[in-house]
Amino acid sequence: MKQAQRMQLQLEDLRFFGHFGVYSTEQKWLTELRVCITVSFRMNGQAPYSLQDTIDYQAVYGMVANEFSAPADLLENLAIRVADRLILAFPQIEGIRLQISKNPQLGGPAGPVVLEYTWEPGSGDSR
Repeated sequence: MKQAQRMQLQLEDLRFFGHFGVYSTEQKWLTELRVCITVSFRMNGQAPYSLQDTIDYQAVYGMVANEFSAPADLLENLAIRVADRLILAFPQIEGIRLQISKNPQLGGPAGPVVLEYTWEPGSGDSR
C-alpha cells in the first residue's frame, strides 16, 4: 500500500468587505480585507482520488466567506474563527497558514498591515 500523500491547498487573494477593526472609523466604513490561506493535509489510500478524499476548495471558500460576513474587532479573532471552522469540517487538516491584510488609515503613507496565523496540531491550541 502506498503511503499517505501530503498535500497543500492554497486559496490566494480572496477579497472581502466588511466592518473590521476596533476604531470607530473602521466600524463605520467598509474595509477591504485580502486573504491567502494554505491548508496542509494528507490523502490516504491510492490514486485515483475523488472529491471525498480531498479538501473541497469551494467548501473552504464558502466557510471563509461566511466568517468574513460577520464583523470582527481584531483580525486575530477572525483568523482563529476561520481556522476553528475548517478544522471541524475537515479532520484530515494537519496545518493552516492564514494571512489577512488590510490598508488601515495610519496617518501617513503606508502599505497594508498583514496578520499571519499558523496552526498545527499540538501547537498549544485547544483545538
